[in-house]
Amino acid sequence: MLSQIRLDKTPPNGLIQINNAADSTTSTSVTLTLTATDATSGIYQVRSSNDGVWNTEEWETYKLTKTWKLTSGDGEKTVYYQIMDNAGLISPTYSDTTTLTSPSNYNDSDPAPSPHTIAESIANSFTLDPTHAVADPFTRRSTNIPIRNCSLQRLHSNRRNCILAKKTQKVLSY
Repeated sequence: MLSQIRLDKTPPNGLIQINNAADSTTSTSVTLTLTATDATSGIYQVRSSNDGVWNTEEWETYKLTKTWKLTSGDGEKTVYYQIMDNAGLISPTYSDTTTLTSPSNYNDSDPAPSPHTIAESIANSFTLDPTHAVADPFTRRSTNIPIRNCSLQRLHSNRRNCILAKKTQKVLSY
């Protein structure tokens, strides 16, 4: 007698979150947190999409988290998610949205500034005082470019260095 057979007519349920439901991100590389449940037949596979059109997205094994690449360009980004159970039923499409904002002072193609460019920028921005110095981003040694009366302020930033000026302290690099 076949008493263990169950008919599964209910599609699976789930949820997707981008970077733990963050409202915004500055990177196209994000982490998706995925949930999937199916009480009758269990979870078989899942798929994700940047456009919600399921024409090229491959089904894959379900995992709790997944690294994902958003489409480029600032603005609202939505990632879509579907679940298939072991009976072949497909869930409704779930989605989460975040806003991609590029960092304002960073450009991958920007070269690191020369020590002279940094020194000129600092000297043009502050009153001179011989009690402060600037750190050279290439040698990480102090040069005697004086500054004074500055609040904590970003003067230049990219992935290689960050120059800050702070009242009564040296300007720091890295």
